[in-house]
Amino acid sequence: MVQADDRGDVFAGLGVHNLSDIGRAGHYFVQASLAVGHFDQCGHRAMRDNGTRGRTSLGGGLHINQGRRISLTLDHILDMDFKNYDPGSETLHLRYTVGF
Repeated sequence: MVQADDRGDVFAGLGVHNLSDIGRAGHYFVQASLAVGHFDQCGHRAMRDNGTRGRTSLGGGLHINQGRRISLTLDHILDMDFKNYDPGSETLHLRYTVGF
């Protein structure tokens, strides 16, 4: 997965993702993920904040129809020592997903 913002920050990593249906009819779902990758702040290679980071994500949503869903997730990028001395990056995503 690759995530970028309008300031030029980029995170690229690999991880695991889980999506679980909830409710009797299974119309709703919760999702969570954890990834490890490289964070590059604003394209400046010498910045102190660049390097290996962890990324977590938690959200929920609605199955619209077969293969299509909409969700709202909160992502957080944090230091690899999990102490979060340097403030991480929080991103709120509204996602529309189409399976293929």
